[in-house]
Amino acid sequence: MKTALRLCLLIALLLAALATVALVGALQWFSTQDTVRLIIDGQPVHLHIGQDIGWVPLIAGIALAMLVVFLIVPLVLLLALGFSAAAGVLSLAAALSPLLLMGALAWWIFRRNPTPAPPASPGPAPGQPSVGPVFAPGSTATPTKD
Repeated sequence: MKTALRLCLLIALLLAALATVALVGALQWFSTQDTVRLIIDGQPVHLHIGQDIGWVPLIAGIALAMLVVFLIVPLVLLLALGFSAAAGVLSLAAALSPLLLMGALAWWIFRRNPTPAPPASPGPAPGQPSVGPVFAPGSTATPTKD
């Protein structure tokens, strides 16, 4: 999966670089035509890469543009979506908080374990008649009259 993702990213980067170089080449070719004029601030602009701009700044500009488009923009979009989703969840929880509290209280009341009964006092085993007070074996307590 990682290899396929890296391959798709590499292809996308190569296509973006090719499209940028093609755009610059088209602008250079169109600027030399008589029918197409690029005018900025009233001055005609002729793009001659070999003379005016140079290839190193052009490649640096393409790399910077690709960095912004492929890294910064998706991160900003993901952060915006994440923050909006978190804000939506928090606002929904705030709007439903009375209902959630009542539901939690009802759940606590109905699902709570009953209080345990105190342990029963030891008595005669089932099937034996009770005769007098019952003491545990080895007890030194003296019987008392009730």
